[in-house]
Amino acid sequence: MIEAPNKFCRLTTIEEEEQEVIYIKRSPSLIKAQKKYYEKNKAKITAKQTEYNNKYTKLTHECECGDVISNAAKYHHIRSKRHARRIENIKNGKLPSALKSEEKVNCECGGHYIFKHRHQHLKTKKHTDFILHQQQNLRKQLSNLNGSQAELIVNNSVEVKEI
Repeated sequence: MIEAPNKFCRLTTIEEEEQEVIYIKRSPSLIKAQKKYYEKNKAKITAKQTEYNNKYTKLTHECECGDVISNAAKYHHIRSKRHARRIENIKNGKLPSALKSEEKVNCECGGHYIFKHRHQHLKTKKHTDFILHQQQNLRKQLSNLNGSQAELIVNNSVEVKEI
């Protein structure tokens, strides 16, 4: 028989699937004693708790994948898909954030953008002016048609089309 850890506790056992599970129940006298202790030392307990929280909640770690994470989020970050993907990219010699949405793209207009912000780039003055200039050049080429053949210059290559 297992003895209780102190005089305020009693042990109860429940047999489940031939395994003995032991539960420790707090007696009413132990609960009263704990409440009395807490009320007596409330200021000291809360001071220690706030000191601990101030110290450990602001701790940050730089993960091997390059992310800076808080102490509280470390456990979940290590098991996340983001962490696994970034570690895999580092092992393969890529940038840690090698996602299509985070990929940098150089545009023909001379600008550059991140793929997920493509819609914003297409609305910029620089890009719209470039598209208008291209369209004007194509219109000029079509208006200067000689006979049934036309030379269209698209992306610095000459194409001969029959009309």
